[in-house]
Amino acid sequence: MGTCFHIANAAGCDSTITTNLTVIPNTTSTQTLSICDGATHTLPDGATATVTGVYTSHIANAAGCDSTITTNLTVIPNTTSTQTLSICDGATHTLPDGATATVTGTYVSHIANAAGCDSTITTNLTVIPNTTSTQTLSICDGATHTLPDGATATVTGVYTSHITNAAGCDSTITTNLTVIPNTTSTQTLSICDGATHTLPDGATATVSGVYTSHIANAAGCDSTITTNLTVIPNTTSTQTLSICDGATHTLPDGATATTTGTYISHISNAAGCDSTITTNLTVIPNTTSTQTLSICDGATHILPDGATATVSGVYTNHIACRDVIQRSRRT
Repeated sequence: MGTCFHIANAAGCDSTITTNLTVIPNTTSTQTLSICDGATHTLPDGATATVTGVYTSHIANAAGCDSTITTNLTVIPNTTSTQTLSICDGATHTLPDGATATVTGTYVSHIANAAGCDSTITTNLTVIPNTTSTQTLSICDGATHTLPDGATATVTGVYTSHITNAAGCDSTITTNLTVIPNTTSTQTLSICDGATHTLPDGATATVSGVYTSHIANAAGCDSTITTNLTVIPNTTSTQTLSICDGATHTLPDGATATTTGTYISHISNAAGCDSTITTNLTVIPNTTSTQTLSICDGATHILPDGATATVSGVYTNHIACRDVIQRSRRT
């Protein structure tokens, strides 16, 4: 819009001046900002703010007029957290700020959180020791032992296994393994016919033969025992004897007999087995007789018992009954 003014010029005459005037509007604007707790924000007018709030600043705009700027300021709190961790001895833990730790302790790290502010992280770190142990074992020859790490062993030696212990760390287990040999032996035995022999494994045998038994030896391993078994036959025999009446006969088993009869005795033969002896015993009766004799005077008579007589008389003589013994043996 134009306005016409008339004023006197320097010579006193009329001066017509036309003025074209423009009114420039003031400006307003709004900004939304955030800062971390503990930081200071400088507002457009140079003032500072440290807490959440709405701040109004007035400054000259590019046209030199008033610029009203509204600042919506948010203060973002910093964060803190704690983590408790454990690592195995010999391992390295990388902390949140990139530093490393290898020993038990409390470590404080500062990093930017998701909002870009300070995050203080406290790490309680424990270093768990690895474990070692030794075991001494024995197995029988031919057996297989499974080591703690799953490997197998069949010969005597020292074996080192690495497995995870209850805490998840390394457990070194040394196994001293001994392989115990199995044993073999032979025994030669004899039994009498009709007897039963119990073999080392509890089985029984009644006939001659070679028997193989398997039992546990003193070390708990296999013991192979070979038994050479011989069955010795029992023997039988018969003897026929006679004795005089009044005599006593001692049988092979030590018993005595005084009468005619058949007697069976059992004794051990030379091999220690049963010998059955049958004794057919006959008792011979004693006899009496009378003889009448005459001799010339001056002669001598020999009596039945060997004595001599030269004079008349009655002479009684006793002579022994002779045992008649007939022996026959049948085996």
